[in-house]
Amino acid sequence: MSLNPYRKDIKDDNILVTIEDDSVLTDFVKNLATNPQPRHVRTDDGRVIYLSQDDFGPLRGNMVLPALADFNQSFPGLDGNKGHLSPIHSHRYRAPEVLLGCPWSYSVDIWNIGLVMWNMLENTSLFENIVDKDGDYDAHIHLAQIVSLLGEPPEALVNRERVYRNLKLGRTIESPMGKGCETMNEYWGGPFFDENGQVMRKDLTVQPRKLEDTITKLAGDGKYVFLDFASSMLQWLPEKRKTAKELLQHRFFDSLEKEWERYFQSHA
Repeated sequence: MSLNPYRKDIKDDNILVTIEDDSVLTDFVKNLATNPQPRHVRTDDGRVIYLSQDDFGPLRGNMVLPALADFNQSFPGLDGNKGHLSPIHSHRYRAPEVLLGCPWSYSVDIWNIGLVMWNMLENTSLFENIVDKDGDYDAHIHLAQIVSLLGEPPEALVNRERVYRNLKLGRTIESPMGKGCETMNEYWGGPFFDENGQVMRKDLTVQPRKLEDTITKLAGDGKYVFLDFASSMLQWLPEKRKTAKELLQHRFFDSLEKEWERYFQSHA
């Protein structure tokens, strides 16, 4: 078994930011000595609950780095080309191979990061309202939205979905709808493609969109550098997505290189 974990649930809720300067915490502790933090003591077990502190004053620098949280949601990496089949992800971040019931690995994290970038830049999600009339997640609706943005899935992915329609798990698992399922394809509501390799639920087809039209906060070269970077993560096939190492070589990071050097030198 590999020691490298797959994060598998990268989303805005699981991204924290570092304190920009240690003096922020030092001053906060000093202030508590004269201004104790409001607290509540539970009568049933004596547990102390402190009022959340969300105001630490003006920023004292610009070196604020993101940090992932909730690593209890991670999966261990598997040796070779093996992949997991477990149901994962918050609905709007679910990668294509997952919702099709195919094996997944570290590349689901890359897909997640690509979607999170839109959340952070545009304050919106690329895939919204992926639920049925009862408000339940619908993988067919989600698939239709991905098709509208990325075009038809490649033949390799269609064939992969067909193979895993019949791969039994060796046990029965209950779908979110309460149905006993023997395959992950069935769990997500498959099959998804017809005998011609077309999306089965054509009635869910939505108006095609272009990734570039979803970006309103950037313009010029900056916009197209961002699109080139993000597009390399939002690929139908997991093996076509850039790895984290490859992404770090993208010119998207060129303008940040000097800032990184200064930060790490000051924290050496």
